Amino acid sequence: MEHGHGYSPAPVKGDTPTLQELSRGAARRPWLFRALDPADALAEMTCGLVMVLTILCTAGWYVEGSDNPRRTLALSAFGCCLAWGIIDGFLYVASAVYSRGRRGRLVRSVQASDRTEAVAFLRGRVDEATGNLLTPESATAVAEELVDVAAGVDPPDRITTKRGDFPPVAGAVVLNVSATVLPGIAILLVSDWRDALAFAKALVVGMMFLTGFLWGRTTRFGGWRSGTAMLVFGVTMVGIALLFGG
Repeated sequence: MEHGHGYSPAPVKGDTPTLQELSRGAARRPWLFRALDPADALAEMTCGLVMVLTILCTAGWYVEGSDNPRRTLALSAFGCCLAWGIIDGFLYVASAVYSRGRRGRLVRSVQASDRTEAVAFLRGRVDEATGNLLTPESATAVAEELVDVAAGVDPPDRITTKRGDFPPVAGAVVLNVSATVLPGIAILLVSDWRDALAFAKALVVGMMFLTGFLWGRTTRFGGWRSGTAMLVFGVTMVGIALLFGG
């Protein structure tokens, strides 16, 4: 296969997908990983697990003496993660609206600025976005084209939400609440609430290691490194809670 402009693929590691493989993989993603980027989805799951562990680590202070401690534990974890999932989901909406408003302000600033200054500013943004992969001439050409396009754009005065802003809300809720499923089942199945609490804590810490490991592999930060960091974090949380009688 011939490549224009003297292009030839660089040697890559065996586990690096091609662009075609990335496109096919994106098309086959389940709904949850289309609503949220895989790394964001794993981060949401991790946040949910941290919330569950926080509830469990402080449970000894508020469930003892309850008529049904196990039910109180399970409902507390579920309610906390549901509330945080809703809050975090709407933060995605706020971020999307802010980003559109910021783009509109940037376009208006470019229109109000001297062309030379606008090109220099956007060239810096192009270099930042591409990691300085472009030659100075190419980066300048891209910046000049962006300035020309911005000159003919009329950004809306009022920014509104769009339908595409809301799938991350459902994704954040589902992932945060799903962090309570296995610990909740464990709590409800073990008869003694203290044993249930200890088992649920161990289960959550193990799940934190797993999500950290997957996050590290997805982001290429390093699966074992991020997984171990999450494991240490979880064990430290439990240790501090036990130190203070949790």
